[in-house]
Amino acid sequence: MGNDFFRFKQFTIYHDRCAMRVGTDSVLIGSWTEISGVSTILDIGSGTGVIAIMMAQRTNAKIDTIEIDKDAFKQTQENIARCPWPKRINAYHSSVQDYVKTSTKKYNRIISNPPYFENSLKPGSEKRALSRHAGSLTGNQLIDSAIELLLPNGKFALIYPYEQHKNFIAMAIRKGLFCIRITEVFSTIKNPPFRAMMEFSQIPEKCEVSQLCIYNEKMNGYTEDYQKLTSDFYLQWPEIHSGS
Repeated sequence: MGNDFFRFKQFTIYHDRCAMRVGTDSVLIGSWTEISGVSTILDIGSGTGVIAIMMAQRTNAKIDTIEIDKDAFKQTQENIARCPWPKRINAYHSSVQDYVKTSTKKYNRIISNPPYFENSLKPGSEKRALSRHAGSLTGNQLIDSAIELLLPNGKFALIYPYEQHKNFIAMAIRKGLFCIRITEVFSTIKNPPFRAMMEFSQIPEKCEVSQLCIYNEKMNGYTEDYQKLTSDFYLQWPEIHSGS
């Protein structure tokens, strides 16, 4: 996904001005999020706007996006304007903390591919650091915002580093948000999981756990499960680089 744009089946995403370009994480969570009965969706930290536009393809919902970085916000706006569903997506240039203070809206679904390097060195690029370092949005702030903006029966979905996901679940439980679905994401069956996709609700229920491998064992193709999950979006499968 190294060009200035990435072409999906029904839309194209430009990412030349975004620190975080279109990648596997956003495609995964945009494909995985459960959408039955959804009429309102919020994408926190929209970046290119890819998740919001994926939601527009999958649903008839009204969708809002929040993005704190000015250039990424402008790129979100441009990608929305070019997509087939611009009238159903609104973009806001704001932090989620400020959005919570001013918005009166509540949502059926909240989705995020959030900053998550809370305990690591910041990336070299300042913009990339803002996009990926949790100094701009901590786990606790994200959970508090989701609780404030969710409808009582709403659900919150996000993708997170696997090694940090249990801490995030524990933080959420303390605040009254319960994990009801987890998919552990592996690069191959031979490797440990590197991402966790999680779905939360304010209504506790038994957590459903599953696994997803992206690549086959030889790392020369994608698994049937990954292809099935993302088949509505990929025009052609991204090139597999050796050592990925």
